[in-house]
Amino acid sequence: MQGGLKVEDLSFRYHPEDDYLFEGLSFQCEKGKILTIVGESGTGKSTLLSLLLGVNKAHEGQIAFSNHSIDSIKEQLPEELAYVGPIPSLIPDTLRTNLLYGHPNPKGVKDKDLCESLELFQAGDFVRKLPEQLD
Repeated sequence: MQGGLKVEDLSFRYHPEDDYLFEGLSFQCEKGKILTIVGESGTGKSTLLSLLLGVNKAHEGQIAFSNHSIDSIKEQLPEELAYVGPIPSLIPDTLRTNLLYGHPNPKGVKDKDLCESLELFQAGDFVRKLPEQLD
């Protein structure tokens, strides 16, 4: 795998007397692909995210991004990863501002790119009917 995320034999528990929340978890996601983590409440989705971001440390196993261990690139991860939580929220501003929120170079994003994204999420027709559309 060239680039991307690789999780290998990951094991984690909060306390030594607890059962493992993850034991031997392995998966990979190629660079540029989207990884979706879903599950019932309490199954470890947020814990897994905290491990991927380097907030918590696994007891066993490896997490690597583009063949670099999580520990060596922890400071760069917020620029490379996006998280969409279970409760959607909007900034009280334009649709454009909300779409560009968190983008490292919002001024470099063209309207064409925003419109393509809206089409992917089947929101293009809805936005075209808005009086102000993106603004």
